[in-house]
Amino acid sequence: MPNPTLLMIRPLAQAMDFVQALTSLTGKMPTTLYSPVIETHSVAAEPPKQAQFLLFSSVNGVKFFADQTENRTIPALCVGDTTANAAKDAGFTAQSAGGTASDLLKLAGSVADPAKGPLIYVCGAMVAHDIDGQLCELGYVTQRCVVYEQSPQALTNKALSALKYPTIVPVSSPNTARIFADQTAELDLSAVTFVFISENARAPLSHTNAAQILATGPTRDAMISAISDLL
Repeated sequence: MPNPTLLMIRPLAQAMDFVQALTSLTGKMPTTLYSPVIETHSVAAEPPKQAQFLLFSSVNGVKFFADQTENRTIPALCVGDTTANAAKDAGFTAQSAGGTASDLLKLAGSVADPAKGPLIYVCGAMVAHDIDGQLCELGYVTQRCVVYEQSPQALTNKALSALKYPTIVPVSSPNTARIFADQTAELDLSAVTFVFISENARAPLSHTNAAQILATGPTRDAMISAISDLL
């Protein structure tokens, strides 16, 4: 049986970073195709000059926010280690919540004080979780700062052809999963193995006839470990 192809459907920069991390951690270099189903574009925002905390739920949020302001005085709370490391690399003081939107909400609830200023949720135009809304319900003053937008991008013909043969597709977000599901709705995915970062990411593709693996935790390292076992 031929070795499976790794099909990366995240935005290109994050996809290439993931594959580099996979190779560094495992020593394995799978045949890889890049066919992002989401393209990201910067949106002009008005970054706050003062706030209690910035909340980042993605590396894209960090990147596009950092590009729009030189202010690094507001500390950041980040959904997971990868996002926190990106924030630190960009010059922010950052804490990691450990992996999920629920973890980020818990972290904010444990370190933020409703009386000490607003919490700024930095995100894209399309979000999977209403983090700022939930915090508002808990009594916090919140503000959403949209710094990028996402638009669907068609899978390449090469990627569609690869799905007929053993292929591993890492899925890191519900939005990516929904777009991929829409584009492959009429295809036989029995040769495909999905590796999901979370149940939320799995939901839009749970009905398919592909093999489905849920990473042991909502982290990049857990996804890499699951993929390594398949190579």
